[in-house]
Amino acid sequence: MVGFVPCATFFAYNPRHRIISLLACMSYPVHFETLSAHRLELLGRHRQPSDQLLHLRAGSLLMRLGRDEFVLRQGDLFWLPADCLHGLTLWQGCQLNRIRFSIRVRGDRPRAAGFLRHHPLLMPLLERLEQQLAAAPLDWQGHSGRLSRLLADLLPEFKVSSHAAEPISQGIQCALATVRQGGDLTTIANACQQTQGLTPREVLDQFKQQLGLGLIEWQEQWQLYQTLQHLKQGLSEEQAFRKAGFSTQEQYQQAQQRYRP
Repeated sequence: MVGFVPCATFFAYNPRHRIISLLACMSYPVHFETLSAHRLELLGRHRQPSDQLLHLRAGSLLMRLGRDEFVLRQGDLFWLPADCLHGLTLWQGCQLNRIRFSIRVRGDRPRAAGFLRHHPLLMPLLERLEQQLAAAPLDWQGHSGRLSRLLADLLPEFKVSSHAAEPISQGIQCALATVRQGGDLTTIANACQQTQGLTPREVLDQFKQQLGLGLIEWQEQWQLYQTLQHLKQGLSEEQAFRKAGFSTQEQYQQAQQRYRP
């Protein structure tokens, strides 16, 4: 069984991010946090002193790990070891559970980042723990505390992979790749039809089903994300939004109002 080392209580909250954050058990070895993004949220690149388990409850997000960027969607489980440099960008409507395991949790756990392979106990345990914490704060000696300790006990059984347990279909991977290359809707439709045999309607329907939001909404938020990256590189605002794919300032401002109010 995994053991725990006692430690002093500490609590930190950053009000700069306009997201709903339900923080529980920050004074305990297992920390459970829920983030609900009501707009496009760039959380920046950083390191955490604790191991993290990310469980995407709804929507999608962009993960940056080293030089790689990839998409997580509803149902994905991702492991980040302590001190792993990463960046998270939450698309509007994203709901993310983040479970942190402090250095006080003894026992083996994955040392590399990656998607978690299927474990029969993990999802039922996470769902039950989320229900408990939605009703009442964590009680380390109570039921929610026991669930947290059970979750920590599973750490030695976690296995990581470079692929999600249920990967995005080839057709939608094609659509995402074309969006990220700057393609417009016509280019996306043509690419998916030529390489995957999908009609434009099938692309739209499957994209919404698999990513949790529409193709146009995903594309506009990608363009906003790219605009912000270009601004950091020193481009003027007009240079940045045009390079990101917005054809007019009005289109850019409308996207800002929808996703970055």
